Amino acid sequence: MSSVAMGSDVNDELSKVVSSITFKRENPFIHVLPGIFIAPAVLIILYNINTVLGIQSIPATLAPSTVFILAYLISSALSSYYLLYSIKKHLYESSVVTYYFTRGRDFNGALLYIRNAVTSSTLPSPSTGILLVLLTGAYPVILVLARKAVRRHMAEEEKVLLGRNYFRDYSIADIALDLALTVATLGLYASYLSYRVIEEFNNHITRVHGTHPNPPGPLQQEVTEGERDSLTSRVIGAVLFILGLTWGLAYMGVPYSFVSNLSLGLAWFALNHILRDKSYPFILAVNIALTYILLIAGVATGIAGYPVYSGLFKGVSEDMKSIASSMSLYSLIIMVFLNNLSISISSIIPMGSLALASGVGNAGIIIGLTIYGLPLDTALRTLSILLYPYAITELLAYSILASSVTRLETSRKYLAIVLTGILLLLLAAVLEAITIIQVRGSNY
Repeated sequence: MSSVAMGSDVNDELSKVVSSITFKRENPFIHVLPGIFIAPAVLIILYNINTVLGIQSIPATLAPSTVFILAYLISSALSSYYLLYSIKKHLYESSVVTYYFTRGRDFNGALLYIRNAVTSSTLPSPSTGILLVLLTGAYPVILVLARKAVRRHMAEEEKVLLGRNYFRDYSIADIALDLALTVATLGLYASYLSYRVIEEFNNHITRVHGTHPNPPGPLQQEVTEGERDSLTSRVIGAVLFILGLTWGLAYMGVPYSFVSNLSLGLAWFALNHILRDKSYPFILAVNIALTYILLIAGVATGIAGYPVYSGLFKGVSEDMKSIASSMSLYSLIIMVFLNNLSISISSIIPMGSLALASGVGNAGIIIGLTIYGLPLDTALRTLSILLYPYAITELLAYSILASSVTRLETSRKYLAIVLTGILLLLLAAVLEAITIIQVRGSNY
């Protein structure tokens, strides 16, 4: 058989394969259910931690949440399976189709086939997705991985076939913000996130594969790009929303700060990632401002939610004073330094600001509980500790360590920033230990 005839046979076979492929839109119904189920479960658990636990038995208290958690696990397992199956299947089939339409014209089709294979390999298999969700409940992680894969595929394939892509890349800042909002809404945002993933997937099928098995033609109308709003404004809006929700739920008797601090930590990293191209003095100023905002917000939360937080943090301040009252200067320095380092050191890695946001927020709550009900002048004197040299140095060190992630790509600057933050933490520990010793001596 001649090479021409062989090539013709191959083309005929490939044409049959391409014609047999069908692109189907995904129904979003099953995918929005997990977020709807998990939110009331977490809310029940949070409420019961403070108000019911100890009055009734744990099984009786948490029975309603158990039903919701079971429904969440089942629905999220099904969603993960169908979502991962549909995306991995689409990546393979669309790359075959794209190669068929672009073969002989350029190498973009072949390159896209390879890139789709790489993208598909980064996603868990449908069966692995089920196991991950059932064992860990990490459905939001599956969602952000799926959205990342879909966005990358959309950008590459639409550029090859349509000449341009209509959505920006799904960056790590987007991922952090989506996870922050998922945590902040007790999982309810996962319903919206899953709907967006399915909507983007379906729009891509309509836009690129709507004329299949014929090649995509020119668009009948300009596509409105809905993802061009400022990511910075979205992060700032999310922070304000989370803080407002924290105060409102604290007043209602729900210890929401245990959740909100984690989401604020994710939003903190997202903001730093967005600002990474700015000058470092500006980045540091933003981090200092955010550190003080979280601390002051914690104070306000402690005051607004005194009935709910006083029981949870009961004795914390007294225990710390009791421990410090019998320690030597050297031991105090080591204890304070290691405590502050453990709170802040994880912030030097991507998405590691969760512990720091929790530490700063909880410190604010303890201060708020301390000044609750005090006369104004006494409360102001207590708050004046925030102006002590050790407090200023400590908060500055936190800000520096949190800002270090903006210089991860420049190792020398990154290491210099991290070491500066650690040294300032040590200095703050020395100043705080000296202050404690002085106060302790004046009381005798």
